[in-house]
Amino acid sequence: MTEIIRLRQGQSWPGGIPLPLEELPALVATAGRAPSVLNTQPWQFRVSGHALEMHADVRRGLRVLDPVGREMLISCGAALYGLRLAVRQLGYVPAVGLLPDPGRPGLLARLYLGTESPITPAEQDLLAVVPHRYTHRGPFSPGPLPAGLLTGLRQDAAAEGAALAMVDEPAAYPRPARLAGTARALPGSIGKSAFYGHHPRSTPPSRAFLRGQASGSDSSSQAPAPCRVRPAGWRRYDEVP
Repeated sequence: MTEIIRLRQGQSWPGGIPLPLEELPALVATAGRAPSVLNTQPWQFRVSGHALEMHADVRRGLRVLDPVGREMLISCGAALYGLRLAVRQLGYVPAVGLLPDPGRPGLLARLYLGTESPITPAEQDLLAVVPHRYTHRGPFSPGPLPAGLLTGLRQDAAAEGAALAMVDEPAAYPRPARLAGTARALPGSIGKSAFYGHHPRSTPPSRAFLRGQASGSDSSSQAPAPCRVRPAGWRRYDEVP
């Protein structure tokens, strides 16, 4: 996890520390390495006074696969977390307000430089892996999980204001399996998308398909773009296809 000062809705940071303009490209680049739904990167950043704002870029939204924008918001949350890590590298604790202006729903977050504090070794480790993100579409290995992993994940979720529900009883397994099956059967779901065909690990969506999703038109007839994928289902985004 990374340190953060959480601001209430509409609250600004009274410290008044100006953003270092020479560091802005690196801050935004680190945030932009975040994973996003179909790699759409649906975010924009703007400087507003001493704050850096994150806005949802609805032009990149997938109106068919993600009609309510849930996946878009999750993607933006990942980018915001990377931005927080980048600020920690500058020696500050980020002061962040989520949805700071009720009248501007597209404004997702406003970030200020908070109190001075050196980055921790754990945060350094997190920051070091940001440029080396992966997509895994293969099966998971069987066997027990490392000791303390689930407890740590629960604590991480709670620290971000969320909850992680464990499905750890065999009798409960059929319910999430049915939910996943239902989701795959819905019209427009990724599991049924024509661009994956019969080999979901070998063909990502084409740019033409994404353009069609953004506009709501049917671009499934477009040929998928080629992609170099590892045999085990891993794809690295720090490599040139």
